[in-house]
Amino acid sequence: VAAAGGLAAVVEAMKMHERHWLVQQEGCWALTTLVGMRPDNAKAAIDGGAVAAVLAAVLNHPTNAMIATKAFETLAALAASDENAVKVGDLLCGAENGVHVMVRRMAANVFNERLLLQGARALSQISKSAKVMEQVKTAPEAAKTVVVVMNDHWEPELHNVCSLLLLRWLPVLADEMKAAGAPRAVLEAMQMWVS
Repeated sequence: VAAAGGLAAVVEAMKMHERHWLVQQEGCWALTTLVGMRPDNAKAAIDGGAVAAVLAAVLNHPTNAMIATKAFETLAALAASDENAVKVGDLLCGAENGVHVMVRRMAANVFNERLLLQGARALSQISKSAKVMEQVKTAPEAAKTVVVVMNDHWEPELHNVCSLLLLRWLPVLADEMKAAGAPRAVLEAMQMWVS
């Protein structure tokens, strides 16, 4: 499908129908599926504008948690390799303050475990980008949002991903993480894992 132009067709459909929620939701699903089936498709999707299309889906549908969930899942799939993670992160930062958009969407959906898991997974992957880390510095609510997620949810995979994310952000958000209670949240998560 991808070799026959499927990736480009999905991205084009998402661009042409930015306001149609179902096209956005299913477009994200299709991209995730095509990238997951063949990881080399990720580079083609990234080069074909998938990151911009996915971010536009989140921006154009600010109250649709399913689109945000699918979009975060797509970003995590696109950023699965270290090389692609840096590229996806750089593209998100160059566009619409993508990190801020993701954090705000997570903060607005603190009861949606699937959205939070996919968002934390995507943020963890793209945090390999220096540009993302610069943007994280300007998002002091980022650490607080992740700590709130850890304190409010006890799903082990979500704790694992959030703990890794906080560790990635430690070099740039140490003070904010302390103020938000990150050390306690990570310690409690570790205690939960060993018991």
